[in-house]
Amino acid sequence: GASGAALSCAASGATPLLFEPMDFPAVQALPVVAAMPVDPSTGNHSPFPGFEALFGEANATLGQALREEPQFYGWHRIGEAVGTSTYNALQVKLEKRFTNGLSLLVSYAWSKTLTNGGAMFSTFSSEFGSTTPWNAHDQKAYSYEDIPANLVISYVYNLPVGKGQHFLNHGGVLNQIIGGWKTSGILSYESGRPQNVEVNATDDGLEDQGWQDADQINGVPMASAQYHLPKKGPGPHFDPNVDSQFNLAAFAVPCQFCFGTITPTEATVRDFPWYEEDLSILKDWKIHESWVFDFHTDFINAFNRAVWGSDSGSYASEPVFGQPGFGMATSQINYPRVIQFGARLRW
Repeated sequence: GASGAALSCAASGATPLLFEPMDFPAVQALPVVAAMPVDPSTGNHSPFPGFEALFGEANATLGQALREEPQFYGWHRIGEAVGTSTYNALQVKLEKRFTNGLSLLVSYAWSKTLTNGGAMFSTFSSEFGSTTPWNAHDQKAYSYEDIPANLVISYVYNLPVGKGQHFLNHGGVLNQIIGGWKTSGILSYESGRPQNVEVNATDDGLEDQGWQDADQINGVPMASAQYHLPKKGPGPHFDPNVDSQFNLAAFAVPCQFCFGTITPTEATVRDFPWYEEDLSILKDWKIHESWVFDFHTDFINAFNRAVWGSDSGSYASEPVFGQPGFGMATSQINYPRVIQFGARLRW
């Protein structure tokens, strides 16, 4: 039979055979088409009787006839349960039960997650927009959930001030003002996630894909020079609105009908890390034997850290090579600092 290159390539200005209608003589002469049954209504070899009537001459092409399910324009594999994943980690936990006014829990995970089935469908992430189910090995890459380092610290601390405490051990009005305060917090520090470097599809819709992976140029650094600059501060630093994280020379658009050579998720240039501190200050006043007044102040993102990114609507960033703004962070994807107050009377 004809090779894939012969079907998809044509002389300059000519139409590749894949896009020619089924009644085109050169299409009917192909051995793969000659082996198909003859449609009595047209006299042409087709995948099934009524194929040309179903799609019309413009869409009843050789490419449509060679689909796995030629009666459909395209179909998605949802919930096939054929993917495999591996997760390896070193996990450490430090716990201090409530003593001397302090309760502390520290957990740290150093891990790697690999998968060839990272998304059920593109609503969650187009990580596998160019998935080829015929070669799962090439699809194995870092999961978009891969976070190599993850540190979380949570605590509650009763401040040692006021009646019965180490400092200013007094009762009365003074204790009502300075005694009984405590603070709590959750401090989170995560490595950046991998990114999906994509290009516009070059298969002309024959695989029902809107996007696919780019080609990687071997030996060319993937990160831009600006990516390695300090992320803030005086002097030269990375500007998320101007600088690309990627070196454009490291990528190329695949040839027509070719899958990209880069892995579906690339961990060489990751998203920016996520740092956040959420703190609270609390106090209870016992007004009466059965009346307690609670007051608290919460500081969400207490240090007002900015986490840069380009896509807060999916699990992984999906920069598209060849489009304006490729590799730029463009926006802050976490919330700026929020301070809120709360009060409650219990009886």
